[in-house]
Amino acid sequence: EVVPHPPYSPYLAPCDFFQFRNLKNFLSGKKFSSEVMSIVNDYFEGLGISFFSEGRKNSEHSWTKCVDLEGDYVEK
Repeated sequence: EVVPHPPYSPYLAPCDFFQFRNLKNFLSGKKFSSEVMSIVNDYFEGLGISFFSEGRKNSEHSWTKCVDLEGDYVEK
């Protein structure tokens, strides 16, 4: 069965939902100029495999809720 969905939903976008929200928190309060790439690389290199495994598991739970509620899902 094909489930209709909007072209973009922040509840279904893994980068918005998990990865970049965490990166935003990591970068909060830091001041930098040309070393941005170095800081971002350090961030991703410092993450363990469990970070991505847990994120995927949490995302699957959220995706299921969103589909079950026909897109009417809001994180509280």
